[in-house]
Amino acid sequence: MRKETTSHPVQAMVTGGSSGIGAALVAELVSRGLRVYSVARSAEKLTAQAASLDPRVQPVVADVARPSDWKKIAQSVEGPLDFLVHNAGTLDPVGPVEGLSREDFHRNFTVNAEPVLFLTQWLLPVLRQPGARILAVSSGAAYRAIPGWAAYCTSKAALNMMVQVLEAEWGYSRGIHAAVVRPGVVDTPMQAHIRQQDERHFPLVHKFRAMKQENTLARPEEVARFMADVLLCTTDADFGQTAWDFYQKSELAHKMENC
Repeated sequence: MRKETTSHPVQAMVTGGSSGIGAALVAELVSRGLRVYSVARSAEKLTAQAASLDPRVQPVVADVARPSDWKKIAQSVEGPLDFLVHNAGTLDPVGPVEGLSREDFHRNFTVNAEPVLFLTQWLLPVLRQPGARILAVSSGAAYRAIPGWAAYCTSKAALNMMVQVLEAEWGYSRGIHAAVVRPGVVDTPMQAHIRQQDERHFPLVHKFRAMKQENTLARPEEVARFMADVLLCTTDADFGQTAWDFYQKSELAHKMENC
């Protein structure tokens, strides 16, 4: 684990940091001594988060889907940034492909995929070189087609490939390593939104409702601990070359013993 110095604390940025997995990860990283920039659209939620946790939480009110906010996000960072977590995401639009509009499709990409490239470009000058790590939250939907989730499936697949390119280019040339993590089906506001979908638009909604009723959803806090271990307790080689899957945490445990 990277150690804090007097002049440079260990720092992380988490997008979508005010709720769900993002909020749990912010809390987990702060508990491990990091300064964390929590990026989200809601000033109210960020203020409450900072008040409830620690002065180490630095709220950044911004929308990662808005190009005009990328510079603002980058300028919020003081000193080198050790970890960047692309967690912000959206499911919408949900529905059959014949009803999918270009505008809604593109909006999904502006949240789920574009920041992994373009926000990261803005942050490159403040990412620690060598040594920074980029972790993007992927999904099982990136690997298999799910009826009604055309935009989500394709944007998450694009996210995966962008991260592989970052690792291929920057891992070698800059010592900045990139990876994706599959968090599984987690009890978050996004899952609540999924369960509210009309079965005509999302034929598999009954499966997600059943998981909630059967209490088989993962908790954000346990996923956050797994993600923090991936960020902090792995070698560079393992971090950038491993498919990090929360459901395989037992099999991957031997790669997270570097703390």
